[in-house]
Amino acid sequence: MLAREIECPIHGVRIIRLPGHRFRAELSEEVQPVRDASGQIDVQGTMQAITSVIEGWIREYPDQWLWIHRRWKTRPPGAPSLYGPERAASEAM
Repeated sequence: MLAREIECPIHGVRIIRLPGHRFRAELSEEVQPVRDASGQIDVQGTMQAITSVIEGWIREYPDQWLWIHRRWKTRPPGAPSLYGPERAASEAM
């Protein structure tokens, strides 16, 4: 994670479709990294904070979102695939 290596600020950027073929770009407030007891950036905690920002955006404009890649590639043992049986077979390879 780049922020862990060089301590750079973390911001999200989104583009919102507007009526009349217009768009608005927005920069989020800085996402504060989660740190462990030694002061190092905790990657899992920080990614959860970033995911929460994205989740808020999706809830605000759900019609403007479409995942085009398998974001959640791994599942707990025994959990069903999120992408249907045809994808589950290819994931097992």
